[in-house]
Amino acid sequence: MQFLLLGIAAFLAVMVIGRLMLTAPAGTVARILKIAAVVVAAAVAIVMAATGRLGPAIATLIFLAPMFLRWRAIARRLKSATGPTPGQSSSVRTAHLEAVLDHDSGEMNARIIDGPSAGRMLSDCELDDLMALLAEYRHIDPQSAAIVEAYLDRVHGAAWRAGDEAGSSGFGNDGNGSRSSGSRESGGAGSRMTVEEARAALGVGPSATREDIKRAHRHLMKRFHPDHGGTDYLAAKLNEAKEILLEYVGD
Repeated sequence: MQFLLLGIAAFLAVMVIGRLMLTAPAGTVARILKIAAVVVAAAVAIVMAATGRLGPAIATLIFLAPMFLRWRAIARRLKSATGPTPGQSSSVRTAHLEAVLDHDSGEMNARIIDGPSAGRMLSDCELDDLMALLAEYRHIDPQSAAIVEAYLDRVHGAAWRAGDEAGSSGFGNDGNGSRSSGSRESGGAGSRMTVEEARAALGVGPSATREDIKRAHRHLMKRFHPDHGGTDYLAAKLNEAKEILLEYVGD
């Protein structure tokens, strides 16, 4: 009879948790699951105590606990070593561009989403077209300008800067072949990301754990940090995405 009641209670708990997982934030679901696990464990302990099986069960748990902890540690190391799932990509939107960051290759591209060239990819544009876009964005959208600069650096190297005559504008060449402070400081501008935009920026899904979020952020920062051909704007957006998702997921 006790096991029948326990089974009914477990079924009802699964139904309630399943419904909550469809509507509640990830952090709330995680807390509910922890509470449910404690309640189920307490119920099982009560039933076992009533049937005289609690002592053997405790002994078994004590015996298995070290093996479980060791297996969990090994699983985490293996998951961390393998990195993100192959084929993943991230996207970062500005007013005029949607940048796509490939996790596997580290390649970067962007789709123009506003203006006369809307729908084109930066990879479809000739160098002269890219330079024209860069000049335009420097005046109206520094965030998009930072993305075009990063793309030019990755595809054309430092050669494109030789023809960049906007060094005095605060967004171009500083005379030494490096980015000027104007484009670097544009990373903090713009409104705060939504949770959906943060997921897209890191390339993670709604079920991502804190470890998944940190791993994706770490992997992307290795490929798109300013020291590796990215920009301060991209790094700032990746950092913002990580912060938002960790707040959303909770402890």
